[in-house]
Amino acid sequence: MKKYFIFCCLLATIEGIAFTQPTLLKITPERPQPGKLVLLEYDLTRSPLAKSGEAVEMVVFEYAADQLRTLPTYIYRDAQWLRGHVSSSEEATVLFVVFRAGDRIDNNQGQGYFIHLHDAKGEVLPISWAVHAVLYRDWGGIAELDRKPNVAQELFERAFKADARLKHAFASAYVSCLLALKRGEEGKKEALEVLRAAANQTQISEKELLAIARLFDRLGAEEEANQLRERMKRDYPKGIYVRQTRQHEIRFMTETAQIEKAIARYQEDFPPISDEEREELSQLYSLLANKAIGAKEWDKARAYAAQMTPAARANLYNNIAWELAEKGEQLDQAFLLAREATQWAEEELYAPKSPKPSYLPYSDWEESRRHTFAMYADTYALILYKQGKVEAALEYQRRAVEHSEGEEPEINERYVQYLEKLKAPEVRYYLEGFIMQGRATTAMKEQFKRLFVSEDKSTSGAETYLIRLEAKAREEQRRELAKKMIDQPAPVFRLKNLAGKEVSLEDLRGKIVVLDFWATWCGPCKASFPGMQKAIDLYKNDPEVVFLFIDTWENATDKEKNALEFLQGKGYTFEVLMDNDNQVVATYGVTGIPTKFVIDKQGQIRFKSVGFSGNTDALVTEMQDMIELVKADARQEKK
Repeated sequence: MKKYFIFCCLLATIEGIAFTQPTLLKITPERPQPGKLVLLEYDLTRSPLAKSGEAVEMVVFEYAADQLRTLPTYIYRDAQWLRGHVSSSEEATVLFVVFRAGDRIDNNQGQGYFIHLHDAKGEVLPISWAVHAVLYRDWGGIAELDRKPNVAQELFERAFKADARLKHAFASAYVSCLLALKRGEEGKKEALEVLRAAANQTQISEKELLAIARLFDRLGAEEEANQLRERMKRDYPKGIYVRQTRQHEIRFMTETAQIEKAIARYQEDFPPISDEEREELSQLYSLLANKAIGAKEWDKARAYAAQMTPAARANLYNNIAWELAEKGEQLDQAFLLAREATQWAEEELYAPKSPKPSYLPYSDWEESRRHTFAMYADTYALILYKQGKVEAALEYQRRAVEHSEGEEPEINERYVQYLEKLKAPEVRYYLEGFIMQGRATTAMKEQFKRLFVSEDKSTSGAETYLIRLEAKAREEQRRELAKKMIDQPAPVFRLKNLAGKEVSLEDLRGKIVVLDFWATWCGPCKASFPGMQKAIDLYKNDPEVVFLFIDTWENATDKEKNALEFLQGKGYTFEVLMDNDNQVVATYGVTGIPTKFVIDKQGQIRFKSVGFSGNTDALVTEMQDMIELVKADARQEKK
């Protein structure tokens, strides 16, 4: 499914920051003001999205009152230009513009596109620089921006130079950035000075005080953190911290009657007003609902769930129904829960009652609702199937496939399973299509071979045909992957491996380098390692390819010993480098691990891959395709 990204467009040169001046986007007037009409013109002929084969979208956001929200935009286009008229609110500080075509994005070479707003004199609003820094740092992962701490820090410094008061308002964000750049006592000392100065201000939000208290804890200043918490309890008796404290206390209660009384008192003391507060109360009632479900007290569970938000209740019912269906237990209850969840999702699909999240474009909101319906319908269909209602199960599973756009292999697997159960003649047709699109599970491929042999009486023919279908899928996957190639300079580094030998990226020029950022505490990192070992084995005799595993974000006292102990007995032939001060992970703008980079022979990042899907074979295929595409691109350049 299509991913959602956020970008920012820089309209002024920033001293000391190597931002590329955007040339594809023209803004009229050049110095837009909050609340005024702005014309955006994007050059389609020079856009990196021009060859995507899909229509380019423009989505415009504003950042105002600590919220990101979409803006109504009048869009029109011709052969060269994509144009949009938009007006921000009077409180806006920054505008964001997203350009995308399907899953592809133009993010201004990792920097993003965003628009600073100006005052009546034509000067950039000082807060615009600070908001730019926060969004670059905190939201940049969604947009796959570089997220380099030094860039965010310089943006903050620009804001503070223009208005010194902003250093107090943005103290926690600035200090988080500072600590990524300055390790040890020097960084700690400077961070504490900034936090103390901000905490002494009277005009500071509770949200910022809460963030400062957490940073005090992190820096070992527990007494100052506790003083701030006492201040929040005094100054904000109905505020965020007091509510969170009460919620925390309730979550540690064990007796149902005790929890009931505590929630009743909480609801009396903090009657929910905002959507956020209603969601907090809903989560408390989910504690009671889950306890009742665990005790198989279904009437009680429903009574508690009635106090939850409709969306949370549907999600709870779907999760419980799925667990029961997988175990084959209490299918009658599972049926009732799944039916209610699916009916809610279907109503939301066509006539939504829940408000659209402010930050989501309308098309993404629609897609989110389709995905939810597909997930709930899949659960409902499985229960119907296990109850022997195969025709009804097939209809809901068909709709699950339709609304997930055939992109979820496990949903597809159940669909063809139900088709076969009903002896539907088109089952092989669907199997071939899913396999050819790369959206089939191993079980589906075995099902295909079995059906092929039963119909055509040829085991070798089934194997040959399956290989051809898989080859087409691989070819299509590689084409899609090629569209995601990037071309950004890889930050150089010099780190020691576990033997104490220094390894430099510069010394590896002329080789394709795969970097894998990981940590011993990271579950997905460790789950991905069998696949990474298979990828290493594929290239063990290829002198052009090097794999480096950068151990980062560790909390152990002896980090080298910690890494060695983890690797012992695993059989992994990894070259592990120690990023003990977390500097390299910061320069690469990594926001979550595992994150992998494929760097070409000239030292340019060509691919970035975040996370692990859980599919080892898919990971090996992806790594191999990335490496081979980088090799092929290098050969093409030589020609």
